[in-house]
Amino acid sequence: MSERFPGVWWYCDHCNASLDEQPGFDDHYDTWTCRECGYRNTISEEDIWPGDRP
Repeated sequence: MSERFPGVWWYCDHCNASLDEQPGFDDHYDTWTCRECGYRNTISEEDIWPGDRP
């Protein structure tokens, strides 16, 4: 399956860990719990900053 948001790198809103590198991460999920700190992040169009788009 292809990425829902190609070219966008996702980072934890709490600890700034890269979510993309965490085992099992898929940007098709609506939320992702960071494996570093346990914070529940939302994964949506609204969470992408303008400068994050390729």
